[in-house]
Amino acid sequence: MKTSHIIKRLKEDTEYQEFFKNAMKKFGISSPAELSGEKKKDFFNYVDNNYSAKTESFLYEESGESGLMVFGRSTIDNNKIQKWLDTSNYTAEWNAREGYWLFPEDEDSYDELEMELDKAFTRAGINARFEGVF
Repeated sequence: MKTSHIIKRLKEDTEYQEFFKNAMKKFGISSPAELSGEKKKDFFNYVDNNYSAKTESFLYEESGESGLMVFGRSTIDNNKIQKWLDTSNYTAEWNAREGYWLFPEDEDSYDELEMELDKAFTRAGINARFEGVF
């Protein structure tokens, strides 16, 4: 990865952290762990709907890989995804540096895969968000 891309990514990570802190302040909390149920879901929906990283799909632009990125809302959710994967017929690769799972898939099948995963994750009590990488 080029140095200019790394610097840009670090700047965006800092911008995200600042946005996240402000979102917690708006919700009157010091940690998302203070929320539960619907309020926790509302908080993460607020974050997802109001923050857009300039390079969210940058990492796979150069590699040419295609798939569905799945971001567990917490470490607990990512651990649940790992356990779920161990017992399912799905495969995914964990990107520890960026904190997401990549489910390899053709662009034409993203919607179907997302619906299947959303349904399975809901049954398993996993809170996650999905993004396609073209």
